[in-house]
Amino acid sequence: MTRSLICATISMLAISTLALAQGLGALVGAVTDPSGAAVPNAEVTATEAGTSYVRTAAANAEGYYVIPSLRPAQYTITAKAAGFRTHSQTGAVLLANQSLTLNITLELGALTETVEVSGAAAQVNTSTSALGEVVDHARIVDLPLNGRDVARLATAVAGVVLQGISGESAKAIPGALQLSANGTPGGMQTAYKLDGANNTDYFFQRNQTFPMPDAVQEFSIQTSNYSAATGNNAGAVVSVVTRSGTNEFHGGAFEFVRNRVFNARNFFASQQDFLKRNQFGVHAGGPVVLPGYNGRKKSFFFVGWQGTRLRDLRSALNTFAPTIDQRRGDFSTCGAPCNRPIRDPLTGQPFPGNQIPVSRFDPAAVKVASFIPAVAGTGFTQISKPVNHRYDQGITRIDHQLTAKDRLTGRYFIDDFQNAGSFDPSNLLSYRQVLAAQIRIQNSMVGWTRTISQSALNDFHFAYNRYHAARGPYFQGVPSMQELGVRLPIYPTLPSISQIEVQGFFNIGDNLEAAFIRNSFEGSNRTSWVRGRHSIQFGG
Repeated sequence: MTRSLICATISMLAISTLALAQGLGALVGAVTDPSGAAVPNAEVTATEAGTSYVRTAAANAEGYYVIPSLRPAQYTITAKAAGFRTHSQTGAVLLANQSLTLNITLELGALTETVEVSGAAAQVNTSTSALGEVVDHARIVDLPLNGRDVARLATAVAGVVLQGISGESAKAIPGALQLSANGTPGGMQTAYKLDGANNTDYFFQRNQTFPMPDAVQEFSIQTSNYSAATGNNAGAVVSVVTRSGTNEFHGGAFEFVRNRVFNARNFFASQQDFLKRNQFGVHAGGPVVLPGYNGRKKSFFFVGWQGTRLRDLRSALNTFAPTIDQRRGDFSTCGAPCNRPIRDPLTGQPFPGNQIPVSRFDPAAVKVASFIPAVAGTGFTQISKPVNHRYDQGITRIDHQLTAKDRLTGRYFIDDFQNAGSFDPSNLLSYRQVLAAQIRIQNSMVGWTRTISQSALNDFHFAYNRYHAARGPYFQGVPSMQELGVRLPIYPTLPSISQIEVQGFFNIGDNLEAAFIRNSFEGSNRTSWVRGRHSIQFGG
């Protein structure tokens, strides 16, 4: 066996107390009789309350059992053994990336008799050393969130701080977070997962967008001691699990509005701010019911869509525009911007009285000035830049119980962001640093879980992640550099103004058209095997 093959084999093998992945959890515990003695070979069954999905495990000779790779949900736990009454406990809530210890005591009696225990089980983890916290669905939908950004709830976990938020860019959707966990570099050592698939923008080492709160079941943040199967970063691992349909139909619609009509005026401002933001959407989930097919307890769907419209005014841009005198070549009255002699580039001597003959004007400069209104006095002017953002995101998820041992999952998430630039045909100064961009993120995942036996389980998933960012001017009437008379060896494909700067006066520019594409494929297979007192996971 070659050295590279040996290294690859070692890197694909992970043995741990109970390695969890894809935001899934596990039930562990011991089955005993009233005296505390172990009940070997007891059959323990976990039934998901919402979908009736069933998983079964057998206790070993010492009474220990493990049911790995369970979706975060509420479960009914039953235990059976010959000579004992059937034990049934409802309301056991399993959280994302949680190993829930649930010990069971069987009472002597006939198997046909049932002892029912109601109420939520104590959230105890005695099988792993991972440190972290789970943000459940109730907190996700009930806590106030700026912009309804689920990722911001990560700062509710001890040791996690926010070091920065990405702004407007041509390569990423605004709002991505730079999180630092336990002192690790912000944004560089935090891994983000969506249903087990990568959700990290490796270009900036920040999170890609997560679905709206109504589409998230819960998410966990593990900050240290997580298993090798979970982490590939030194900081935190943020795992988000999307919602699934259940046997009952559920759904909703919403809209959140912020408008200057309702806004209070800042104490130091003369009027209310101009921010207008509307967030609205719908979501629905339930069993797949079609003519001739009833998917209850077998097939489930969840769909959701959210739209965000944001309009605002940026802070005013301070600049100097050409005055009436300067358009005639008279720079003797412009004050501070030209308080030094203007020299003739042909002779090196100052122009008399800082007056440039109009005959010496460059035709391109005259053309540019025709798009800029004349300003009196020193030419100082302020220009407000409008902001017009449009976000749309949608999610679709399908879960299907193919057989008693096989469960299939498919999920597709898309987030589309458009940033409309600003352009005033009568004043090119408003065109400075205009960014007109469209950014689209797509994240898809298919998964297959197969129960091999009561002690073995196989998990497979394949994910495709695409990040496509495109920028470039697309306004009608924007003059090109050629139309302005600028002579360049290479011109952009679309009409645009790349960069025109008059030192000490004004700067006109735009981002030229470009595309930034990041594609990633991810496949993994993980087998869980309970052998005696050991829980082993291996895969690649």
